[in-house]
Amino acid sequence: QRSVAEAVVDCCSDLVEIGESELALSLTRTSESLAAQAGRDLLLRLGVIRVQALIYSGQLDQALAHLRQLQREHEDLVARATNASYKLRICEAHILWLSNRADDSLEGLHEVRSELLAKPDSSLLASCSLHISSAETVRGNYDLAREFALEAIVSARRCKARSIEARATRSSCSRC
Repeated sequence: QRSVAEAVVDCCSDLVEIGESELALSLTRTSESLAAQAGRDLLLRLGVIRVQALIYSGQLDQALAHLRQLQREHEDLVARATNASYKLRICEAHILWLSNRADDSLEGLHEVRSELLAKPDSSLLASCSLHISSAETVRGNYDLAREFALEAIVSARRCKARSIEARATRSSCSRC
């Protein structure tokens, strides 16, 4: 049952990555009990994906509310330095810069980046750098935004995170 739940979580993640947020939201809703039976860690991962889908579908208030709920319900898991906890923190920062709260966003993103720099390159580091770039763009710091977009490209290439590399390349070119 756990392997089925993991496959569903991966499918939801892939749907968000290819821009099918509404499908991902539908699948996360119908798969919640399956993920819960497979373990709290999978339920948290599914919840993070739901937050991402809500963000990409423009439902920022709902995304933030669900994020806060996940933080409360999975406080012990979020406190650990897991991929899901990093993704949740990056999602929170994403919501903040989309809400024109770039300074608050950058504070959290730089903290996450510092922690991730102590580890090998990962899609999380690439994503974090890309969000720093976006937040710096919101602040009007285009040179700094370009630097972080390039950092995201390099990190994404090292860990073969092609979609992040593509988004970071697009982002860096739009600021040329």
